Amino acid sequence: MITPEIKQLLDYADESHEASKVLIKSGFIGFSAAQSYYTMFYLTQALLLSRGLKFSSHSAVIAAYGKEFSKTKLLGPKFHRRLIVAEERREDGHYGASQNISDEDALESFQWAEEFRQVVKDYLKVYRTLKIKRNMGKDNKTTVNNQPPFQLQSWHSFSYENETQILCCIMKTGYHGEICFKYS
Repeated sequence: MITPEIKQLLDYADESHEASKVLIKSGFIGFSAAQSYYTMFYLTQALLLSRGLKFSSHSAVIAAYGKEFSKTKLLGPKFHRRLIVAEERREDGHYGASQNISDEDALESFQWAEEFRQVVKDYLKVYRTLKIKRNMGKDNKTTVNNQPPFQLQSWHSFSYENETQILCCIMKTGYHGEICFKYS
Protein backbone atom coordinates (compact mmCIF):
# COMPACT_ATOMS: atom_id res chain seq x y z
CA MET A 1 0.00 0.00 0.00
CA ILE A 2 1.31 3.42 -0.90
CA THR A 3 0.79 5.70 2.07
CA PRO A 4 0.55 9.49 1.73
CA GLU A 5 4.11 9.76 3.04
CA ILE A 6 5.42 7.33 0.41
CA LYS A 7 3.45 9.20 -2.27
CA GLN A 8 5.04 12.46 -1.14
CA LEU A 9 8.53 10.92 -1.44
CA LEU A 10 7.71 9.64 -4.93
CA ASP A 11 6.51 13.13 -5.89
CA TYR A 12 9.76 14.64 -4.53
CA ALA A 13 11.69 12.11 -6.60
CA ASP A 14 9.78 13.09 -9.75
CA GLU A 15 10.37 16.81 -9.12
CA SER A 16 14.03 16.23 -8.37
CA HIS A 17 14.41 14.23 -11.59
CA GLU A 18 12.82 17.00 -13.63
CA ALA A 19 15.08 19.57 -11.95
CA SER A 20 18.11 17.44 -12.80
CA LYS A 21 17.05 17.39 -16.46
CA VAL A 22 16.71 21.20 -16.51
CA LEU A 23 20.11 21.61 -14.81
CA ILE A 24 21.82 19.35 -17.38
CA LYS A 25 20.29 21.30 -20.26
CA SER A 26 21.37 24.58 -18.63
CA GLY A 27 24.96 23.42 -18.16
CA PHE A 28 24.88 23.14 -14.36
CA ILE A 29 26.54 19.73 -14.35
CA GLY A 30 27.50 19.52 -10.66
CA PHE A 31 24.07 20.57 -9.49
CA SER A 32 22.44 18.14 -11.91
CA ALA A 33 24.45 15.24 -10.51
CA ALA A 34 23.40 16.30 -7.00
CA GLN A 35 19.71 16.39 -8.01
CA SER A 36 20.01 12.95 -9.60
CA TYR A 37 21.27 11.68 -6.27
CA TYR A 38 18.29 13.26 -4.50
CA THR A 39 15.98 11.50 -6.95
CA MET A 40 17.53 8.20 -5.90
CA PHE A 41 17.58 9.19 -2.23
CA TYR A 42 13.83 9.98 -2.13
CA LEU A 43 13.08 6.73 -3.94
CA THR A 44 15.20 4.81 -1.44
CA GLN A 45 13.38 6.46 1.45
CA ALA A 46 10.06 5.43 -0.14
CA LEU A 47 11.23 1.82 -0.47
CA LEU A 48 12.38 1.69 3.12
CA LEU A 49 9.18 3.32 4.34
CA SER A 50 7.18 0.65 2.49
CA ARG A 51 8.87 -1.79 4.88
CA GLY A 52 8.16 0.39 7.92
CA LEU A 53 11.72 1.76 8.12
CA LYS A 54 12.61 5.43 8.44
CA PHE A 55 16.04 7.02 8.83
CA SER A 56 17.23 10.60 9.11
CA SER A 57 20.80 10.51 7.76
CA HIS A 58 21.92 9.84 4.22
CA SER A 59 24.40 7.19 5.34
CA ALA A 60 21.73 5.34 7.35
CA VAL A 61 19.34 5.34 4.38
CA ILE A 62 22.03 3.99 2.05
CA ALA A 63 23.14 1.34 4.56
CA ALA A 64 19.54 0.23 5.20
CA TYR A 65 18.91 -0.04 1.46
CA GLY A 66 21.97 -2.26 1.20
CA LYS A 67 20.72 -4.51 3.98
CA GLU A 68 17.05 -4.65 3.01
CA PHE A 69 17.16 -4.66 -0.80
CA SER A 70 20.68 -5.24 -2.10
CA LYS A 71 21.93 -8.09 0.11
CA THR A 72 18.61 -9.89 -0.24
CA LYS A 73 18.74 -9.26 -4.02
CA LEU A 74 15.18 -8.09 -3.81
CA LEU A 75 16.31 -5.31 -6.12
CA GLY A 76 19.51 -5.42 -8.13
CA PRO A 77 22.68 -4.87 -6.05
CA LYS A 78 23.91 -2.51 -8.79
CA PHE A 79 21.46 0.09 -7.46
CA HIS A 80 23.18 0.12 -4.07
CA ARG A 81 26.56 0.77 -5.66
CA ARG A 82 25.06 3.46 -7.89
CA LEU A 83 23.47 5.13 -4.86
CA ILE A 84 26.88 5.27 -3.16
CA VAL A 85 28.57 6.76 -6.24
CA ALA A 86 25.72 9.23 -6.78
CA GLU A 87 26.05 10.41 -3.19
CA GLU A 88 29.77 11.06 -3.74
CA ARG A 89 28.87 13.10 -6.81
CA ARG A 90 26.27 15.02 -4.79
CA GLU A 91 28.93 16.02 -2.31
CA ASP A 92 31.20 17.19 -5.12
CA GLY A 93 28.36 19.01 -6.87
CA HIS A 94 27.05 20.77 -3.79
CA TYR A 95 30.22 21.48 -1.87
CA GLY A 96 32.54 23.06 -4.39
CA ALA A 97 34.27 20.25 -6.24
CA SER A 98 31.89 20.26 -9.20
CA GLN A 99 34.90 20.45 -11.53
CA ASN A 100 35.40 16.76 -10.62
CA ILE A 101 32.07 15.90 -12.28
CA SER A 102 32.17 15.49 -16.04
CA ASP A 103 29.26 15.88 -18.42
CA GLU A 104 29.34 12.08 -18.78
CA ASP A 105 29.14 11.64 -14.99
CA ALA A 106 26.12 13.91 -14.76
CA LEU A 107 24.38 12.15 -17.64
CA GLU A 108 25.20 8.76 -16.14
CA SER A 109 23.76 9.81 -12.76
CA PHE A 110 20.63 11.07 -14.52
CA GLN A 111 20.25 7.75 -16.36
CA TRP A 112 20.80 5.79 -13.14
CA ALA A 113 18.10 7.84 -11.43
CA GLU A 114 15.74 7.25 -14.37
CA GLU A 115 16.25 3.49 -14.25
CA PHE A 116 15.95 3.35 -10.45
CA ARG A 117 12.80 5.46 -10.60
CA GLN A 118 11.14 2.92 -12.87
CA VAL A 119 12.32 -0.07 -10.82
CA VAL A 120 11.04 1.43 -7.56
CA LYS A 121 7.68 2.39 -9.03
CA ASP A 122 7.30 -1.10 -10.50
CA TYR A 123 8.25 -2.65 -7.18
CA LEU A 124 5.71 -0.60 -5.27
CA LYS A 125 2.98 -1.33 -7.84
CA VAL A 126 3.60 -5.00 -8.51
CA TYR A 127 4.09 -6.56 -5.12
CA ARG A 128 1.19 -7.57 -2.95
CA THR A 129 1.99 -8.37 0.64
CA LEU A 130 -0.02 -10.76 2.75
CA LYS A 131 0.52 -10.94 6.49
CA ILE A 132 1.02 -14.45 7.70
CA LYS A 133 1.02 -15.89 11.13
CA ARG A 134 3.87 -18.20 11.86
CA ASN A 135 3.22 -21.44 13.69
CA MET A 136 5.39 -21.91 16.75
CA GLY A 137 6.31 -25.54 15.97
CA LYS A 138 9.89 -26.75 15.56
CA ASP A 139 9.19 -27.67 11.95
CA ASN A 140 9.24 -23.96 10.97
CA LYS A 141 6.05 -24.32 8.92
CA THR A 142 3.72 -21.43 8.16
CA THR A 143 0.05 -21.03 7.29
CA VAL A 144 -1.52 -18.35 5.09
CA ASN A 145 -5.22 -17.58 5.47
CA ASN A 146 -5.76 -20.91 7.26
CA GLN A 147 -4.45 -22.86 4.26
CA PRO A 148 -2.27 -25.95 4.78
CA PRO A 149 1.20 -25.16 6.13
CA PHE A 150 4.21 -24.76 3.89
CA GLN A 151 7.92 -24.61 4.63
CA LEU A 152 9.25 -21.17 5.59
CA GLN A 153 11.89 -20.13 3.06
CA SER A 154 14.16 -17.18 2.50
CA TRP A 155 14.11 -14.67 -0.36
CA HIS A 156 14.23 -16.36 -3.75
CA SER A 157 14.77 -14.40 -6.90
CA PHE A 158 16.12 -14.76 -10.41
CA SER A 159 17.33 -12.25 -12.93
CA TYR A 160 16.07 -12.09 -16.48
CA GLU A 161 17.15 -9.45 -18.98
CA ASN A 162 18.50 -7.02 -16.34
CA GLU A 163 15.32 -7.22 -14.27
CA THR A 164 15.18 -8.96 -10.92
CA GLN A 165 11.96 -10.89 -10.53
CA ILE A 166 10.85 -12.42 -7.26
CA LEU A 167 9.34 -15.88 -7.27
CA CYS A 168 8.35 -16.15 -3.65
CA CYS A 169 9.80 -14.64 -0.53
CA ILE A 170 9.11 -14.86 3.15
CA MET A 171 10.86 -12.70 5.69
CA LYS A 172 10.80 -13.59 9.36
CA THR A 173 9.65 -10.75 11.60
CA GLY A 174 9.48 -12.32 15.02
CA TYR A 175 6.33 -14.42 15.26
CA HIS A 176 4.95 -12.98 12.04
CA GLY A 177 6.33 -12.79 8.55
CA GLU A 178 5.48 -11.48 5.14
CA ILE A 179 5.02 -13.36 1.94
CA CYS A 180 5.31 -11.52 -1.35
CA PHE A 181 4.27 -12.64 -4.78
CA LYS A 182 5.00 -10.90 -8.04
CA TYR A 183 2.08 -10.61 -10.41
CA SER A 184 2.92 -10.10 -14.07
